[in-house]
Amino acid sequence: MRHIAAILLAVACAAAPAAPSNRTVLTEDQRIRHALNRLAFGPRPGDVEAVRAMGLTAWIDAQLHPDTIPDAAVTDALSGLDTLQLPTGVLVRSYRDGVRQAAEAKRNDRNGAAPIPLMVGKDYRTFGARAVGELQLAKVYRAVESNRQLLEVMVDFWTNHFNIDMRKNADRALKIIDDREVVRPYALGRFRDLLGASAHSPAMLVYLDNARSSASGARGGLNENYAREIMELHTLGVDGGYTQKDVTEVARCFTGWSLNASTGRFQFFPRRHDDGAKTVLGHRIEAGGGIQDGETVLNILAASPSTARHIAYQLCQRFIADAPPMSAVDRAAQAFRDSGGDIAVVVRSIVTGPEFRTPAAYRAKTKSPFEYAVSALRALDGHVVLPPHDDAGAPPPLRAFGPRSLPGQVAAMGEPLFQCQPPTGYGEDSARWMGAGALVARMNFAAALAAGGVTGTRIARPLVDAAGRSAYEALAGRILGGDVSGSTRDAAVAKDAENPQATIAALLLGSPEFQRR
Repeated sequence: MRHIAAILLAVACAAAPAAPSNRTVLTEDQRIRHALNRLAFGPRPGDVEAVRAMGLTAWIDAQLHPDTIPDAAVTDALSGLDTLQLPTGVLVRSYRDGVRQAAEAKRNDRNGAAPIPLMVGKDYRTFGARAVGELQLAKVYRAVESNRQLLEVMVDFWTNHFNIDMRKNADRALKIIDDREVVRPYALGRFRDLLGASAHSPAMLVYLDNARSSASGARGGLNENYAREIMELHTLGVDGGYTQKDVTEVARCFTGWSLNASTGRFQFFPRRHDDGAKTVLGHRIEAGGGIQDGETVLNILAASPSTARHIAYQLCQRFIADAPPMSAVDRAAQAFRDSGGDIAVVVRSIVTGPEFRTPAAYRAKTKSPFEYAVSALRALDGHVVLPPHDDAGAPPPLRAFGPRSLPGQVAAMGEPLFQCQPPTGYGEDSARWMGAGALVARMNFAAALAAGGVTGTRIARPLVDAAGRSAYEALAGRILGGDVSGSTRDAAVAKDAENPQATIAALLLGSPEFQRR
């Protein structure tokens, strides 16, 4: 495997970045592949033909309405990941029991007493670690297997936009609720509903410290973390026209927005709330509003033209280019304002616009480690194999979440899922993913995946039926759609006669062409 990785690294380093196409328009199949790489996590074999038969516009419209796409098999498969199914109260109690048991185990260890029966501490079987592992596994499973591909793309986008580092305290459990009750239901809905759900999310309130923000000196007093990030990151943007005074006033409006420690649910505490008059972005909020102060702020922020432009710009970054054309941003911002923040309408305005389907946008973005890993498995027509469900309640084996698993490989390439520490999340500037260390990690992953060395994945053998064709020709068509640079082609053809299909596949997966979308 080291030999394969060395070959891959040499090819990638020798290859020039994808040069701008001389074409003035994309071919039909290029347009379809482009859509499958932006509105989905890359094509599986046969997807291009299926979209061509359906019509690209009809496929886009279907993806914008995920409820119309059958996906019960994915839901059924994920039912075996027990922590994802638990009610909020049970999740919170189980997490706290795990923390208590970990503390008890440490005391026993210091005192020389026998350890408690359950493996605890930092072991993978502790409840918090299991919750993190199962949510990560569910994320990669959905991205690989779901027919609702655009929904999964948008869930990934909003997960980073409303970032929560799952490692912070009870967020090991609460992020599961945030994923299933905040991000997923509203990913293609109205932005105001998504913003409101996030503002009420116990996971967000814990992560950005609003759960302990109080008008009095109790619990540490006023905390401005959430107020700052809801304006800078979630809505207006850093240049959105707010001041430090606005940050303080918004923080005052959200005092008392917290969670019930027993149930893990949102709770407003009137005694912690600053009930005085406030002024936010020029809007006066009269005294005595209670919880409605926060709702008023959400209404102001969601309706701001700065929010429309900030969200439009980030979505254009996701779907078009790191530095998107301003014509596309302007049109998307107008769609946001005209539709009252309907996310599906905004996305449609972007992906059906002329800027999206130009040759300049084709393979213009570097895949994130998550996108790269998932698209590679899909390109090989592979699948994620979930650990078997144990009716006795035993946790999945260590290897299901370990460094050899698909989530573990994504982390090794620099993107540990749900574990981005700064509130910015993993941003849309895709150039950040390509450094020397990242390139080596990607080469190692490509070699391991093609050779069957990624735990919890299944790839049929042989990779292709190359009857009448070379392995290179068959795999280049499947993985790259025939759009292959000279350096990649020369390296793969040179190895065609002397190496198994896995080596050729690894070379193509590690190529600069495949690493771009």
